[in-house]
Parts: sequence; C-alpha cells; structure tokens
Amino acid sequence: MKKKTQYQDKATIYFGDCLKILPKIKDESVDFIVTDPPYEAGKSIITRKNAKDLNSDFGEWDKFFTEWIIKSYRLLKPDSGMVIFVPATRYETLWNACYKSGFEPVQPWFFHKTNPPVSIRRGLQWAVEHMMYVVKGKHHLRIENKGKCHNVFSYPSAKKDRFHPTQKPVELMMDIIRYVSDEGQTILDPFHGSGSTGIAALGMDRKYIGIEKNEEYYKNSLKRFDSFFQDVFV
Repeated sequence: MKKKTQYQDKATIYFGDCLKILPKIKDESVDFIVTDPPYEAGKSIITRKNAKDLNSDFGEWDKFFTEWIIKSYRLLKPDSGMVIFVPATRYETLWNACYKSGFEPVQPWFFHKTNPPVSIRRGLQWAVEHMMYVVKGKHHLRIENKGKCHNVFSYPSAKKDRFHPTQKPVELMMDIIRYVSDEGQTILDPFHGSGSTGIAALGMDRKYIGIEKNEEYYKNSLKRFDSFFQDVFV
C-alpha cells in the first residue's frame, strides 16, 4: 500500500493518521481547510439510551478534535481558515477547541439536504448538517454582496457511486471552496474520506492535499481520482 499518491503537481493524497501526517506538512503552506471529520460519537447521543456510555466516547472525541485543530493552525497561512462539518451536539465543543487553538469562530453554516432519508425515529427528518466557519487572522469570503447571501447550502445528498457513509455532493463542496479561496490556492482535507473535497478543489482550479487512514476509503477514492484525471487532465 502506497503511503502517498501524487497526481501531477495538483493533488497529494496520504494514507495514514492525520495526527501523524499533519506535523510533516510545511508551516503556513495551506490556504484553507474544508473537512468533515468522523463523528460517530456525535451520532450516539441520538441512538443510545445509556447516558453513562456517552461520557467516555465524547471525552476521546473532544480530545481528538483539539489535537488535530492545534496541528492544523500551524500549517495554515495567515488570513486563512477552515470550514468544518460538525454534529449539532458537538458544536460548542468544536467552537471552544477552535478558539483555544487561535482561530476565531465566525458563524455556523448549514448543508440543507433536499432529499433527506425518511426518519425511522421520533421527530422530523434529519435534513440539515451543521458546519462551522472559523478564521486565522483576517480571512475574507470571495463573494460579492456577502451580507445578502444565506449561510445555507441546499443540495441533494450524494447518491451516485456512493461508498462513504457521510459522502458529500461535489457541487456542495465546490460552492464552499468558491466562497473561501482563490484559483491556484491549496485546499487541505485531513479526513479525505470519499475525496469529494479534493474533486471539488481540482474542479475549481485549486490544488489539494488529502489524508485518509481507512484503507477501503483510500483505495476507492483513488479510483475516483484516477477517473477524474483521465477525464479532465488527459
């Protein structure tokens, strides 16, 4: 298994733990981070009835979040930032972790799923995912009339060629990347997963760095990137 896969000078995808790989990335070499970290612990608050089970899970999850956020701050350029998907139950924890690491939390953003699954539990359909927009320095959004733009992104959930449980639609990720970065800049996703962030970044003429420790997701995402490069860059 390759520890790193390179696609020309446009994309680098690492196989491994982000906590070990992030320190190897050069200081202030990344323009923006867009990522959807694992949040199985966040789901447990919905599905588990035993409150005792939640404490240790959340403690480990909170510690993990603090570690990768601190490591990410170092490699981001001045006047940059992050957009992070996060479950509503952990929003405050993430906010505090970002603040303590030097980031300024700006506001929540939302992914509105126009085709949410039918709810099998009590309550309404889960049609919204939370995001957090945080900045390092004085990052500014790359959109006109931003004061009149909504912080809600409405797209159908990814259905075609889906192989990751939280796979995001490329169109959504392209919108986010368009808002936060310029052509030629480098986007990092420490939790590469299905690679949607990377495909979106390349489609928007950005460079990309991804990190994934799950072998199945890593291999499947490489097939996706192989196909993308054959279609676009060959």
